[in-house]
Amino acid sequence: MPRSINVAGVNVTLNPDAKESAGASAIGEKLKTEEWDIVAASEDFNYHSDLWNAAWNDGVNGGGLYSYNSTTHRGNISVNAQALARFARQQSPVFDIDGLCLFFRWNRVTPSNESWTSWNTHYGYTDDGADGMIDKGYRYYLVTLATGEEIDVYILHMDAETSAGDNAARDSQLKQLADAILSTHNGRPIVVLGDTNCRYTRDKVEENFMNRIEADERFTVHDPYVDIVMKGVCPSVGANSIMDQGSIAANRALHGYDYGEVVDKVFYINTTESGKRISAKSYKMEYSFKNDQGEPLADHWPIVVKMDIHDYDPAIDDKETTGGGLSGEYYIRNAYSKQYIKQGGWYDTQAVLGTYGSLMKLTRVSGKYLIQSPIGYLTQGDNYMDGSSQKMWSVALTSDRKTYNIKYGSGSSTKYLSGSTGKDYPYGSNKCALREMTTGSGSLQRWELVTKEQIMTEMMDNATETTPFECTFLLSGANFDRYDNTVEEWKGWPDTATKMTCNRSGGVTDIANGNPCAEVYCESYSGWTSYGTTWELAQTLSGLPDGRYKATMQGFYRDGEINKNNPGAQHARFYLRSGGAEEQTFLKSMYEAHCTKAPDETVENKDKDGYYIPNSMEDASYFFNAGYYENELTIMVNDGNLTIAVGKPVTTKTTSGWTCFDNFRLFYLGHPDYPDGVDVINADAEQKKYSERKVFEDGRIVILKDGERYNTAGQQIR
Repeated sequence: MPRSINVAGVNVTLNPDAKESAGASAIGEKLKTEEWDIVAASEDFNYHSDLWNAAWNDGVNGGGLYSYNSTTHRGNISVNAQALARFARQQSPVFDIDGLCLFFRWNRVTPSNESWTSWNTHYGYTDDGADGMIDKGYRYYLVTLATGEEIDVYILHMDAETSAGDNAARDSQLKQLADAILSTHNGRPIVVLGDTNCRYTRDKVEENFMNRIEADERFTVHDPYVDIVMKGVCPSVGANSIMDQGSIAANRALHGYDYGEVVDKVFYINTTESGKRISAKSYKMEYSFKNDQGEPLADHWPIVVKMDIHDYDPAIDDKETTGGGLSGEYYIRNAYSKQYIKQGGWYDTQAVLGTYGSLMKLTRVSGKYLIQSPIGYLTQGDNYMDGSSQKMWSVALTSDRKTYNIKYGSGSSTKYLSGSTGKDYPYGSNKCALREMTTGSGSLQRWELVTKEQIMTEMMDNATETTPFECTFLLSGANFDRYDNTVEEWKGWPDTATKMTCNRSGGVTDIANGNPCAEVYCESYSGWTSYGTTWELAQTLSGLPDGRYKATMQGFYRDGEINKNNPGAQHARFYLRSGGAEEQTFLKSMYEAHCTKAPDETVENKDKDGYYIPNSMEDASYFFNAGYYENELTIMVNDGNLTIAVGKPVTTKTTSGWTCFDNFRLFYLGHPDYPDGVDVINADAEQKKYSERKVFEDGRIVILKDGERYNTAGQQIR
């Protein structure tokens, strides 16, 4: 491309970095050393013959396996009378050429059915990228591969620069190309490549091109940069640029050398109308594309994508895309409130926020995600967690590159999942249910995706006696949700145990914020051999970091039938056990609440002193929601094992003894020998030169000292 041209006394800068004839020849020579089947040129103007002569090198006659032929060249930038007349009228294009050309290995690829289409909209004439000077647009080819497969190929060059007008022009061009693809019924996979002048952080590539096409159920669109380099997560519009310059170099150690986003892009599109599928095997920026002096041969590094075309296989092609993106299991935590999404609320199936969360599974499908809870799919519009339909969500990084917007829809109809500033579940009201907002810019719309291992790391780093770290997520069935199958991890359920609240009517739990609870009711029937037999319900956790733990739970015991005058004896107990040690405490008496105001209008019973008392599981749930009947124990764990239990260890003569309990919570208080926490480091930490260092390995604290490994008891580990 010429560096600049002079039209009617007006100097127009085209490409000040252009190396012109010598550069074009060097590019052609370099192509012959590569194994690229097709190459899209976006600014192939005045030096096409130099490039082609070097790349062709007598092609077939010379037997060059890597020789390149080219499709139609539409001419040079040449100032003639016609161009001057069009320039005087400010009529676009001044030069009726597009600068596009497809170079292809003659013995591997055969293009045909060439057509070219101008963009409907552009912005700028001699400024703002001088887009009005040439006939920018896209070209189409039917490409037949040497193996016989056929694909559709589009090459393009879009509007340049970054003014509002340029951005709007590219929005229009993305839609125009998407609509052209949507109108096709060729029954072939599609490849789109070229200089888009777009960045995901600046342009609505996902909304106006990818999502627009995928709205047609025939198509799935992939960008190998997103799939492979960004692990399936599209950068968000408005986020900080991730260009390959400056500070981005520091990210390469974490993300790889191709991390920086560039405007040249390659998309591939599969269609259900074809028996073939394309998949990307690799993506890279070819930084070796230099001349003998080590200078770049072009002002853009080539983007090289290796692709495979194969017969459609549902077992492979209907699964996640390359890299899987964020596919995996996470706890979803609000970045502002630090509360987690969990099931609860009305019917115990709403998505609410709590101090610990439900483990959620993200599965990537065609660039979006299914979000699955332990009881179903996260729904849209009402945010229940037991949905049967598989609604697709976009999960996109925000500008801080650490948190995500979780959203669905497009354009003005986009809805963002939002947190709440309501009270913690299970003690709060429905204020803690999730909401949907029309903007993703607020702090409540930012979410963290954290794995169990990451939370364990935070726990080890931050827990102290004065700042306990909640780790209830390690405990299964902690609050006896009706649809939580993990409550069966509590072993020893007696025949008369109930694991859900009583229903006010018709099977629908009409209780504030849901919050089912559990009970053991001892009577003289149902196979019991004596009144008030012994029982214990327990759960053992293993692989815990050593240190001090605090467990709390809500629960009470009533000795016999309700007796407003004589509370009776205490028999039910709460236990913690570890390494042969045991801590225990009697559960609160049902009569200890001293509640002067009923926690719900349906609670009617009072004791002899006029205090409200529960007389059903439904009543108990209201008391638990209000924070009554809290029990607490603390224990030291030295072997990684902790048993949490509730039970009645003695046989009583009293009929109708009632134990009701709920809302177990577990906290880590750190290790008393390491009040500043424990460092979590990589497996090669032992090679680092520390005289003594604490690390977290396989759920245990290990002390590295003088090249040896010790446990917290000072015993050497071999």
